[in-house]
Amino acid sequence: MNRELAIKSIRPAINTTVEPSVDEAFAYFQLKTLRPILKFQHDFFIKIAIEKLVLKHKQWQAYEMKKKRELIASWVSLEVETKKIFEGAVIALMTMEELDFYLRNEKEVQKRIRALLIERLATGLEV
Repeated sequence: MNRELAIKSIRPAINTTVEPSVDEAFAYFQLKTLRPILKFQHDFFIKIAIEKLVLKHKQWQAYEMKKKRELIASWVSLEVETKKIFEGAVIALMTMEELDFYLRNEKEVQKRIRALLIERLATGLEV
């Protein structure tokens, strides 16, 4: 099996529609590439977050959800090491065609990856 087929075969299906208010190419890329990759990598992202963020903040369970979201957003957006780990984990599971789109639109795609990741982590770390 070639790399492209292998990558696509491991991604979970996401049942949703593209929002018409968002640029169609980015919305399609987010729906067909980013969201399935983030869903597939969910356990990996949660494990990293627990080891690097939750354990660092001893009072994590006592924090209000707003405070947790702020910490997650800051951690994902501002810490270079964290950004590189998460972006690499997403980029590594892209096909060559998807990688081409990413490289042509790097800033916008990275912004979307971070936004989706922050939401996924905030939801996943609620327990």
